Amino acid sequence: MKISRTSAIHQHDCPNCIHLGVVIERNADLYLCPQPLHETDEVIARYSSNGPDYSAWPAGMKAHHPLLMLAQEEIRLRQL
Repeated sequence: MKISRTSAIHQHDCPNCIHLGVVIERNADLYLCPQPLHETDEVIARYSSNGPDYSAWPAGMKAHHPLLMLAQEEIRLRQL
């Protein structure tokens, strides 16, 4: 499984989020969502354009989910 740096495949309405790429095997868009008022940013995996169809994790969380691991690696590579 890997991130493809293509355009998002699902609608996402948060203007603050940074699109990290698409994981084709999971039909998921990955985003980094900066949280200026909180201690940690969030990683979001969007599975469709339907509002509640997503997963979210603290960006600095120890990664056990494969999508979070991919997002964290992309964040490191881009130095976000």
